[in-house]
Amino acid sequence: MCDTFSGLPSVSDIDGEFYKGEYAFSLENVKEYLRDYDVNFIKGIFPNKEAVEKFSNRRFSFVHLDVDIYQSTKDCLEFFYPLMVAGGIVLSHDYSNTEGVKKAFVEFFDNKKEGIIELSTSQAMVIKS
Repeated sequence: MCDTFSGLPSVSDIDGEFYKGEYAFSLENVKEYLRDYDVNFIKGIFPNKEAVEKFSNRRFSFVHLDVDIYQSTKDCLEFFYPLMVAGGIVLSHDYSNTEGVKKAFVEFFDNKKEGIIELSTSQAMVIKS
């Protein structure tokens, strides 16, 4: 699990009503809440040095993004897409109700053969070819 735990980083005009620091919460509280699960926590703006070291040599079949804003969505897509296996799924929250997330997806997949599948729950997914 990668998160700033200090809320959203700087936001741009396309990110609408979001603001820097929104959704901040305690890493300790999250660890306590998930204490029964084997979770690795990486704190900071993604992708950071620790995440790159931990994930760069791995392949992914499923990635879930819930980062709310344009730049973070773009950064996650640029990092994870090359590491996805064929048939792997990128699932994102806030696609249909957040302009920045949608713009990042549309721009990123514009020159790729995968289509964006919009789901009824404000989510979208892409299945890597």
